[in-house]
Amino acid sequence: MFLALVSIILLAADFSLLWKIPIEIVLLLIVCILHFRSYGIQGKTQTQKAKDRVSTAVIGLLHSTNGISSLQAYNSLIRDNLDDKEKALEILDHESVIIDEYADKVKSIVSDLSESFRTEREKIDISQLTRRSAEFVRLKRIRDRKIPLNLSIPDQPVYASVYPSLLKTAVENILENSYNALLEADVPDSHISIAVENKAEEVSIIIKDNGNGFSGFDGVIPPEFIKPGRSLRKDGNGLGLYVAVQSVKECGGSLEIISKNDGLTSVITLPGTE
Repeated sequence: MFLALVSIILLAADFSLLWKIPIEIVLLLIVCILHFRSYGIQGKTQTQKAKDRVSTAVIGLLHSTNGISSLQAYNSLIRDNLDDKEKALEILDHESVIIDEYADKVKSIVSDLSESFRTEREKIDISQLTRRSAEFVRLKRIRDRKIPLNLSIPDQPVYASVYPSLLKTAVENILENSYNALLEADVPDSHISIAVENKAEEVSIIIKDNGNGFSGFDGVIPPEFIKPGRSLRKDGNGLGLYVAVQSVKECGGSLEIISKNDGLTSVITLPGTE
């Protein structure tokens, strides 16, 4: 028992260094996964599905801690504008929105964990969710306002049955990856676009950037390439896209990532509903 405990701690330490995240969070993730593995149920039973959702939710919570850096950026901007009260208050208002969004995100993920055995998804307006996610990321990236984020989202509702917090996490993670890729590549006239389309009983969320794409890929990126610890960014941990893929899958959809030398296109496809 002692040797097993030591092995788990050493494993957590390795992943903590590899993923650049606190060891406490890695330990929580390992404990949750081991707990659900103990059920020993074969196949995609309801318990297996619940285990998958819990794992995705925990990793999503882990990855959301990266947002602390955006709050640090806001605090820095407030300090730089203390002599301009009106500007400082405007920045503070934006930061309040970010804090509220993160509070909602954590509550949603905790709810997913506590209700992980539920099997019914929720019918929501994909247009509204996408617009809210885009605005949230745009506010978070206040230092990157030079990169336009263009929205092409229908005003009328477009419905699909999903787990809202998981889908929102997927959209936000993909947008964050696009921002990071454009900043690293320093592409002239860089921009990001996000669109919602409703065709043939399917709903699609399409996110594009005009960066350099993923080096070594020309076309669809193989699913096996996207996993924790594997990242094409210098300081990345691979969690962002992995969480996005798993979150979309839990919502009953699929995520296809297409890399070209003129940028990256991510297509979330969901079954539509009336």
